[in-house]
Amino acid sequence: MNGAAKRALATVAVTAMLAFAGCSGDGEETIGAPPIAIGYWISQADRYCSDGSQEAAALRVPSSAKQYVADSQARAEILAVVRDAIVTLGQPDEVDPTALASYLEELNADIEVMTTAAGAASEGSPFSPLDLSAAEAAAALGLARCEGFAVQLADSGASG
Repeated sequence: MNGAAKRALATVAVTAMLAFAGCSGDGEETIGAPPIAIGYWISQADRYCSDGSQEAAALRVPSSAKQYVADSQARAEILAVVRDAIVTLGQPDEVDPTALASYLEELNADIEVMTTAAGAASEGSPFSPLDLSAAEAAAALGLARCEGFAVQLADSGASG
């Protein structure tokens, strides 16, 4: 599956997760599990980002194209784990679904860029660095550690 197809599939999965609404019996819509408190959701999402940040920081700075490929792949995998963990939290009622969808789409875009960067480096081609869109989307949700993690990844060797 090529990069565009993977991104499209990931976007469909995120959209489906956000669109999945069940009735709780009292007419209110929920996403997956029962709603969780916003404070708990923020603390858990930020914890996942903090863990991912520590994992990414522990990676050695690549000094060759071969190391760069492995580094980009490792950072993409770390970010995918963080994204998946945040998705499994569900969505608190207080979180704007559009803002959450935007954040998850930005994470998918960053994973795509890092995956593409790894492929480009292995072929000796140039690649596009990460932008700060994921950091901005995290900030809009009040996820300070996730914002910092996005900045860390954008500033890392994996992004150029």
